[in-house]
Amino acid sequence: MGEFGSGKSSFILSRLEEDWEKGGIPTLIVPSRIQRDKFSRELSIKLSGYTGRIVYTLNEFLQKFLEEKFTSLSVINDFESYILLRMIIEENKNQLLYFKNIDAYSGVIRLMYSLVTEMRAGLLMGEYKNLQKRIFEAEIENPKWKDIFLIYTQFERRLEEKNLYDNHRLFLEAARLLKNNKLSFSIVAFDGFFDFTATQFEFIKAIIHKIENQGKEVLISLPDIQSPQVMNTLENLEKEFSVTRVYIKERRNRFSSLAKNFGKHEEKDISGIENERIFFLAGFGRYREVVRIANEIKRLILEEDYHFRDLALIVPNPDDYRNLVLSVFNRYKIPHYISRDEPLKGNPAVLYIYLIARGVMQEKAFDTIQIASIVNSSYMQNPDFKVLGDFSAMWGFYFRGNPEDWEEAWKTKIKYLKDEWKEALLDGENELTIEETQVQLEKLNSMHESFRKLFSVVFSLPDKISVDDFAEWISNIVNSFGMQKSLSEIEENYSKDFIAFRKLKEALISLKKVLFILGKEIYDSEEFFLIFDNLIQNISYRYQYYPVDGVAVLTPFDARESHFKVVFVCGLNEGEFPSGISLSLLNREEKIKINNLATRIILQGEEEKNYSDSLDFSLMITRATEKLFLSYTPYDESGREILPSIFFSSIWDIVCKDDIKKLGEEAMEIIPSDIDKIYDLNELISYKYNLLPGGIKNKVIGDYAFLNVIQRMKEYQECIDAINEYYESENNSSSEMSELQRIGLSFSGNLDFENPEPLQEVTISKNIKKEILDRIKKMKFSSTSIEAFGNCRYFFFVRYVLGIREEAYPSREIESRFKGSFLHSVLKEYVEKTKDFSQEELMQNAQRRREILREVMERQYEYFLNKEGERNLFALEKEYYYKVLSRFIDYEAENLRDYNPVETEFGFDTKIEVSKNENFLFRGMIDRIDKISVSGLYKYRVLDYKTGGVSHFKRDFFIPLKLFQGFLYARVINKPIGEIAYVSLEKEGSEKKAIVFPYNKKGMGKNIEMDNFDILWEQKRKELCVIFDMMKKGDFVPFTVKENLPSEVLDFYMGFLEEGENLQLEAETKCDYCPYIEACLRREKLFSQW
Repeated sequence: MGEFGSGKSSFILSRLEEDWEKGGIPTLIVPSRIQRDKFSRELSIKLSGYTGRIVYTLNEFLQKFLEEKFTSLSVINDFESYILLRMIIEENKNQLLYFKNIDAYSGVIRLMYSLVTEMRAGLLMGEYKNLQKRIFEAEIENPKWKDIFLIYTQFERRLEEKNLYDNHRLFLEAARLLKNNKLSFSIVAFDGFFDFTATQFEFIKAIIHKIENQGKEVLISLPDIQSPQVMNTLENLEKEFSVTRVYIKERRNRFSSLAKNFGKHEEKDISGIENERIFFLAGFGRYREVVRIANEIKRLILEEDYHFRDLALIVPNPDDYRNLVLSVFNRYKIPHYISRDEPLKGNPAVLYIYLIARGVMQEKAFDTIQIASIVNSSYMQNPDFKVLGDFSAMWGFYFRGNPEDWEEAWKTKIKYLKDEWKEALLDGENELTIEETQVQLEKLNSMHESFRKLFSVVFSLPDKISVDDFAEWISNIVNSFGMQKSLSEIEENYSKDFIAFRKLKEALISLKKVLFILGKEIYDSEEFFLIFDNLIQNISYRYQYYPVDGVAVLTPFDARESHFKVVFVCGLNEGEFPSGISLSLLNREEKIKINNLATRIILQGEEEKNYSDSLDFSLMITRATEKLFLSYTPYDESGREILPSIFFSSIWDIVCKDDIKKLGEEAMEIIPSDIDKIYDLNELISYKYNLLPGGIKNKVIGDYAFLNVIQRMKEYQECIDAINEYYESENNSSSEMSELQRIGLSFSGNLDFENPEPLQEVTISKNIKKEILDRIKKMKFSSTSIEAFGNCRYFFFVRYVLGIREEAYPSREIESRFKGSFLHSVLKEYVEKTKDFSQEELMQNAQRRREILREVMERQYEYFLNKEGERNLFALEKEYYYKVLSRFIDYEAENLRDYNPVETEFGFDTKIEVSKNENFLFRGMIDRIDKISVSGLYKYRVLDYKTGGVSHFKRDFFIPLKLFQGFLYARVINKPIGEIAYVSLEKEGSEKKAIVFPYNKKGMGKNIEMDNFDILWEQKRKELCVIFDMMKKGDFVPFTVKENLPSEVLDFYMGFLEEGENLQLEAETKCDYCPYIEACLRREKLFSQW
């Protein structure tokens, strides 16, 4: 026994080493797989000749014993037990009184399973019937208890009838079998346990008796802490055995004194607490909290010479934080591994199968959107089905139906096209129109055949199915769609899908066993789908990738017996940790009553849970050996204040008792001393025009803490509303109501840049339009600003005219501009060095490509190392960007037509004629210009690099005022244009490349081919005229309606529509992540939702 971090595990390991060196067979039993792997690695290094296995989890040791001695036991795992209990509830639901509608609520069924298993773990043989008798005598009229014991009894009876062993019965059976069998171990040790269930303890008692009877030694480590769980375990051991307590007095962990004193109400002994090693972090919202942790991790790596493997993040509430940690750590390029299992339904490959199964088995129909998502998925690799990728565009309207409905719709569609073709022949239309219709008809016939094949695969399940039928159907989907590569064990990128499908296979085998036990193996497809849905929701898989140097992200349970130089503990808020009242079918009084009737604790109440949380917190803070960081969030994501955890507050009181200011800046996100380094802060409010009243400006700059953008913009509401009064509808005086007025919005008034004070009263200046027009004429426009205006005029107004920028916290990330400059500089030099290579040379010399890239990256890396504030960050992330660019140059070598670059990073600052006698100044940088061959003629390709996905550019092409960049660039170079394309450096698959010129799309029953750049530029020029006219009129409203657009613009886009299709005027992602959304007159996401 000893304090946390006193060296108990080291003591046990040293005894195991001694025994091994003497030729013994030692065995160590631990609670979790993380601890098993940790100790196995340590022992493999220390023990000479170690090739076997001596470290097990308790369940693994149980399985090992039973496999060695017995093979005839029929075992069901936890998932199989859950399915069995669910089926028993279904069978007996008509007899239930209190829970008569339980089958409608899967969450209640899960709680019933938890209660039954907790009772089974706490009750030994013979105790259940005695407890049932006592409860019936005490609660004879209580329908809740009658239902619970009915379900419990039926579950136990089914196990006994089929001679099945769940985990709890297995422990008891193993304990019985141990009496007549020998264990061939020289020493057995238990480390990392605090307590055991009653059934586990029976097995452990049998092990100890057997080892002691053989004259061998048993070691058990327990923390020397006043916890009911630990004291109860020690009491039970001393009742059964002659126990020798060995106390390890040495205090090896500098935080053990902190663990002993937190939460004490009496005088605390803080003499051994090293305050300077304890740090507090707070972020506004959980996401910002994790971002602050990521920044601190980067700082420790860069400035204090720690390695990632020296650090751990302990997450007491993984359900709330796991995805945030994944997102932030990936964004900050922090290598890590997470010890938590993932839900099977969350795996993309399993979800892909699930969605197809839902359409086939439950809905028995698919619509055009579902079919498009199936065939355009990266899991679809069958070329016969991939031809349906443009299916929704060819089909032209929304349709939903079963296979028979679809077949009828196909016949109607083809017949309509044939009739149209015949009519064109009779009317003597030109040959081009007839030829286009014929091509379209042939393409539709080909798609129809592929569509039939697709439906024959997905709708191949019979109405009545078994698990074997369903498994065969999944196998058929995998083979027919070409998913084998994605699920291959060899392919590193898809190993997660491989592991998930392996787990799915195991789950289906378990399901088959349970259904056999229940005696019902054939189900209707709808009923079977509900079982399958429940299956993948309630089973998890573990995809564990251990980087050589990575941060460990652990739960408190997995953190036992692990130590790290630096430990972060996050989520220390009330309701998070300790969590609120746990969900249970029994209230506090009912649990106390059943524990009293059982004469010992078999169900954990709130008191036991509080002690357990306190024990976990003591464990977490003693995992650190050098530094400890505790974090919480004082506000949630909506700006509502929330309380820190009682544990956090207790530590704060100890550390900051005498000097509350000592950690002020560390503890809160207040204005730091290096305020000028907070990017864009001085632009947050435009000082040039001083648009916001001084009081609010001073509040933002001088308040004790930043609020996030959303909360702050709410505070700006009055001022922004005043600014919005600038908007003016020219139709206000008209007798006819405009569409703007019909939706309840009209604007009047102007904004005076020269006089900030009247903003509070909103006065009108006659010079306002002249002020804005003068500014617009002087502006140098980039394609980004033009597209920002086309996407949302209000965003453009606030961002570019008023100068209000979203905040950027200090962050240990490479600034986007530096990251972009670095990647572009590397590619520029790489292209210069490889532009004389032919396409074949590039494809055949992968090693040479990589050598050139590495050489270029090293040179550019040395240059960017000198960038202020970026040096170490580039050093940390260089290898990541090397991998990104390696994949990119491989993609280009294998897929790019005509590799013949003529210009890279081509800058321009030039006037472009938008309308007659009116030029506007544009500036920008063209990433690359290639010379390509098109129909035997040399033309040019404009290529723009992106780091994110690019598929949305194809959709943006058909939205007015939305897409300009590539076309502006093409106009600037003033050469024959053969292609305009966007290509992603980091993304793969459908997000890798988007060609926006030439383009063809079916519209109004015809194929419209856009292969003449001059015609397309004339259209874009007209759209630029519309944009600049809106600027001059002061039209900065936050949405686009048809009356904003002249007929010559509308007609162009209407020509792409099929009959019944509506013109999309705004991007679906228009309002996503907009920093000004809370101060916008538009409260809904899209115009269609008003």
